[in-house]
Amino acid sequence: MKSRNESEKTRKMHKNFNDRSIFQVLIQFLFSTIPFTIVNCLLYFNIIIPEVSYFADIMAELMPLACVFTLFVFYEPYQHFLLLKMGLRHERSNILSTTGALEKGGVKLVPKHNTVH
Repeated sequence: MKSRNESEKTRKMHKNFNDRSIFQVLIQFLFSTIPFTIVNCLLYFNIIIPEVSYFADIMAELMPLACVFTLFVFYEPYQHFLLLKMGLRHERSNILSTTGALEKGGVKLVPKHNTVH
């Protein structure tokens, strides 16, 4: 059931959120569930292949890194933060100074005391 009260932008945001959430679930399956299921099946059938266990362990160790990586790649606030920290993007500000903003708003800044000695 689709709501007619949603704007096109809201629908697009919901779709993007759902796509990203599904992708994060896939990361969980690829890095943890599938490798350990294969290892457990091999153990159940008494098939010993150490490399498969090593691979599953490596995938399990890399899963948290993959989850964080997907956050930084697919979510805009995290992208912005990462680019700021890497120095590839600078913080944008519409107000150049507090003094200028207050004077534009009709507030005059007058010192209360003479601070010159």
